[in-house]
Amino acid sequence: MCFPVFSQEYKVPPEVIKSLIEADPQPIISFNDDGSLGLVLNSDGYQSIDDLAKDELRVAGTRLDPVRYTSSRMRYYKSFSLLETKTGEEIEVEYPENGKFSFFQWSPNEQKIAFTNTTNSGVELWVIDVNSRKSSKVIETHVNDILNSPYQWFNSNNELLVTLKCNIDKPEISRTPSGPIIQETTNQNAPSRTYKDLIKNKNDELLFEHYACVSLYKVTLNGEVSSIIENRMIKDYELSPDQNYLLTEEIKKPFSYLVPYYRFPFHVSVINLDNGLSNLIADIPIDEVRPKGFDATRVGIRSVSWRRDKPSELYWVEANDGGDPNNNVEHRDIIYTLSSPFDPSSANELARTKLRFGGITWGSGKFAILNERLWSNRNQVTSLLDTDSRTISKILFDRQYDDIYT
Repeated sequence: MCFPVFSQEYKVPPEVIKSLIEADPQPIISFNDDGSLGLVLNSDGYQSIDDLAKDELRVAGTRLDPVRYTSSRMRYYKSFSLLETKTGEEIEVEYPENGKFSFFQWSPNEQKIAFTNTTNSGVELWVIDVNSRKSSKVIETHVNDILNSPYQWFNSNNELLVTLKCNIDKPEISRTPSGPIIQETTNQNAPSRTYKDLIKNKNDELLFEHYACVSLYKVTLNGEVSSIIENRMIKDYELSPDQNYLLTEEIKKPFSYLVPYYRFPFHVSVINLDNGLSNLIADIPIDEVRPKGFDATRVGIRSVSWRRDKPSELYWVEANDGGDPNNNVEHRDIIYTLSSPFDPSSANELARTKLRFGGITWGSGKFAILNERLWSNRNQVTSLLDTDSRTISKILFDRQYDDIYT
């Protein structure tokens, strides 16, 4: 018969094994554009017992830390330094002791580096001055990085666009259901993929709405703040290359009990940062039903982003086959572009892909590299796209992406 033994501690292996297991992994190095300076990031091999034991909320396909408003599965760096590549000299930088660092990003002029430090109470935003080798906290308010990156640099190098925690109270959670959970069915046949950690009841809805809420602020390095968006469920945002506009994706209700948050309804909008006016680009409905197959996608606008070779021009993709890979069509996707004043009815067709759109790399303004692929036959095509004539001028690669010999 076995009896529990109380007040036990974790056993420690012999030193020869402990030193092997606890050896630090190789550091990660992020270089500036000319390669003259590197940021050396050091991490632990494993998460601590304290990190693994902290509270975790699983809702809408996310796993989050309900105290710090960040991902509960975040891996952190424990220290960092600067590296002079010509001399090999590693330069120490002042930073918070016993910190948990993440989200490092060079400023546009590469004279500063922003990062976050996760404390017991929340996530702080800090900036390193490359010349002085010192770091300082930008703002006292904690950021929220549950659904997206907590900041983006402005070209001024002295301002950041930051996702701050909403200044609202946590919802009151009732243990007594207010009513039954009702789900409707239709006469539409569709495969049903399963997901983890979905919304299960009204309490989960309230919790997700609270933790997904952010306020977007322009924050100077002196701590001055100006509001851009208040208390919205922003799942993605992106500044235009000329930084006159802000592209946002805002989650809307109703929430789904069948799919994660990234398939909830959302609005795609462009905000003019000078006057605050907003243009609705697309109203994306809930994405619960898709055709069968890994190459299936939703109908309507998707993959909206800024062209990197234009000051402020959007591009997006729309399925030409109804999102169903079983439909036999010549072109599966169509790429569109849209300039100011951002009227979606004025969008122009840029190109068509025979396979599913797989991404685009913008060049000098005349050419771009277009990728398309199909999971069903592992085919991948990379082409040179003439953006002036809006034609594919040359196919660079046409291969099977799982064939290591191609």
